[in-house]
Amino acid sequence: MSGRQLAGTSVALGLVAAAIILRRLRGRYGSGSKRTETSSASSRRAGDPSRRWRRVKEFEREANVKRSIDDIAESARDPFRRRPTRARVGGSFPCAVISILVVGAPSCAIDSASAKVVPAQSPAEPKPAAPATTIASVKDLYRWMLWYYEEPRPELTVPAIRFMGENAMLPFRSTTIPAFLAAVFRQNRTQIAPWLGQFDGLEASKRKSLLVAAWLSDTDEGRAYLAVSAARSPGLEGLIDELLAEKPPDIVSAAVPDASCLDMLWANYLATGDKRYVQRVIAALPRSDAAKPDTQTESDFEVALSGGLAAWSLGSNAQQHPAVLKICREELATAPAALRAVLQSVVDEAAKSPLGKEEVLAEVERAFRQR
Repeated sequence: MSGRQLAGTSVALGLVAAAIILRRLRGRYGSGSKRTETSSASSRRAGDPSRRWRRVKEFEREANVKRSIDDIAESARDPFRRRPTRARVGGSFPCAVISILVVGAPSCAIDSASAKVVPAQSPAEPKPAAPATTIASVKDLYRWMLWYYEEPRPELTVPAIRFMGENAMLPFRSTTIPAFLAAVFRQNRTQIAPWLGQFDGLEASKRKSLLVAAWLSDTDEGRAYLAVSAARSPGLEGLIDELLAEKPPDIVSAAVPDASCLDMLWANYLATGDKRYVQRVIAALPRSDAAKPDTQTESDFEVALSGGLAAWSLGSNAQQHPAVLKICREELATAPAALRAVLQSVVDEAAKSPLGKEEVLAEVERAFRQR
């Protein structure tokens, strides 16, 4: 079996398992049912290892599970075929950063018939416009977010939050925006209270994302802001109390990174450029020595699900970010043999069809208008 066939088989197994698990979840929750509280006081006292994710996950929409089943089933049939770019507007599953980081409103798909693919030998992109001094458009916002690691501009944080609030992008629907803002907060911790204090008057549904971002920053300044916010946050006191009582999850050390964790890994990478986040995604890729579907345990299914989503997100981000592709190539030299075939395929596919910044931003803008 060739390396490409082996890689395709590994990713396919992961995505097949993903489809199976998602179908189980759909049957468990249903598309319109409300999630019941999964962590009792006794389990918290007993130190339930999953509790750190509870506050993050409970805000995510189960509707995204049902919507993702067909996507993953299609990917399982042909995991390396180039698929239409899908903008997850408001979705978090699969990863909100997988194709293009668009979050905050109902989901929409971009028709690939008119989407351009920039060949590897294409001439350089047109010279970008001068850096924006504020966030006045969706292009301004995503140019700031998607390539923050290349050109950090913390002075645009407040205008960015204001733009998101004015354009229905702040209600908590995924972990991506809070995780990105949290990474920016960690790099500018003395600004957390001054920045977020300007939004104390926001309605509760929009403030949730900002409060979770302060918590995910895992800083003394973030916790101090949460502590003083309880008294001026009607309806959110319970959330704040629980956030203050729990430590944020360690996404780099997560044993089996799920969709929320992958969202957060990519959001942190975009805000910092720290290759540890990409390395963690690579470590979660499908392994050629993984158990076959007919012999898998429930734990094996979780690993396969994580691997399929990791491969999908890594390939997409390697297309959009040369720095990610470079990290993937560097990791090939030391990657375990069981991961090397899949990683090589990700590198090969991303190198064939890179996406330029202006192309990505044009697709983001088009998706935003179609929401």
